[in-house]
Amino acid sequence: VGKVGRAPFASWHEAAERLTELLAARQPLRALELSARAVRQFPHNPELLRRHGQIAEQLVADEPDHAAGYADIALRCFRRAVKMDPGNYDAAAGYARMLDRRGDRDAAWAALQPHIDRAKPHPEIAMAFATLAPAKGETEQAVAMLDTILAERETIRLRHAQARLLDRAGRYEEAFAAAGRTCRSSSSAWAGPGRRSSSRSSPATPRPMAAASGGPCCARPPPSPS
Repeated sequence: VGKVGRAPFASWHEAAERLTELLAARQPLRALELSARAVRQFPHNPELLRRHGQIAEQLVADEPDHAAGYADIALRCFRRAVKMDPGNYDAAAGYARMLDRRGDRDAAWAALQPHIDRAKPHPEIAMAFATLAPAKGETEQAVAMLDTILAERETIRLRHAQARLLDRAGRYEEAFAAAGRTCRSSSSAWAGPGRRSSSRSSPATPRPMAAASGGPCCARPPPSPS
């Protein structure tokens, strides 16, 4: 993937495609810089705001020295995306996650409520709901939501969320069984048909470039104290 240029994007779809390329190349810092440019060029596009927020959220874990700054970027982008498009469930779940991360669990819970469809739950909403549910006495409802989705589609993230939820509920045998299915799914996904899985770790994420600066979702995270 070449350098992140400064020319305007022909469309927001072009920006999204280039973001996908950078993330596939494991370059989240460069992706954050590019998504900041895209958000400035298309400030009323909720999908780009969501993408920018998700990249910042990823960097919360990848760049712990600047975690607070990236978390703030993610929170504001998710909030703006949901305000523009209440049906953007990925952004709504991200907004709840970031509220929970900063310790505002009641606000996170409230943010999820308009997006919960217990009969046909959205996967990202269900996983965010499962994280918050035990503290709200809604564990069984969260289990039911995850079961509903897993009956139709099997993913490692959903199965992992189910295992964690069951463990927190004290349902250890069920949690162990769900974790076992997670491991089997992970092994199959890694090895693929006709391939052997490898114990070698994946390449480390590059860390050379500072975060982008710009508008309200694009501020540079503050430097860590010396």
